[in-house]
Order: sequence, then structure tokens, then C-alpha cells
Amino acid sequence: MSQTRTASAPFRVGTFRIGSICSCRRRSFGDTASVGVAYPRGDYLEDVDGGFYCTCYLRAWAFEAQLRDHLRTEFGSDWFRRRAAGDLLRELWSLGQSQRADDLLRELTGEPIRFEVLADEARAVLG
Repeated sequence: MSQTRTASAPFRVGTFRIGSICSCRRRSFGDTASVGVAYPRGDYLEDVDGGFYCTCYLRAWAFEAQLRDHLRTEFGSDWFRRRAAGDLLRELWSLGQSQRADDLLRELTGEPIRFEVLADEARAVLG
């Protein structure tokens, strides 16, 4: 799923910036080359998002990266084995979607969502 979303990001930006059918048709080639699975040419408009929801995915991934960084800082690199980290996560999950990610992160870390943490993680993974 994330490979498809990552592969489609340039298409989505191009579609909204350029707004041309030609940029949409390039999607079938771009996804096929990026993901390694044939993307049917006739479906090039199937996944166009009028609300540009892919920005929500990016914000969620940035939130996740910062939360993971916070957990490592507070509980160590093996935070996932620490009961206190589990308690904190259960407390956060118990809130459901009652708070915006920005507010939750600011309350927890004192910082707004920063995409640099996500970008650093991506660079580390990609080498």
C-alpha cells in the first residue's frame, strides 16, 4: 500500500498542478515502473482524489515518525518492550480521534508536526 501511495505522489502533485489528462495517463507507466506491477492504462483516473487526501497520509506518516522518535528518546531504542511505553500508547489510543494529530503531538512533545523527521527516516532507509 505505501509503495503504491509513494509511487503515485508525483502523479497526484502533477495532476493538481498541471491538471492535464496527459499527466494522468503517465500514471499507468509510473506506477508500473515504481511498484513492479502492471497498472492498467484504462484505470488512470480511477484513483484521482478530488480532496487531495494523500496529504493526510503524509501528515499521518510524519506524526508516526515523530511519535516513534519520541518513544525512542523517552524509553530507549527498545521502547516497544517497555511497559511504560505501552501504557502511553494505550492512553493515546484510548482518545480515538478526539484530538487532531497536531494537538496530540504538541501536547506530548511540545512540537508541531515536522516533516524533517519523516524525511530523515526515509533517507536512512533508502541509503
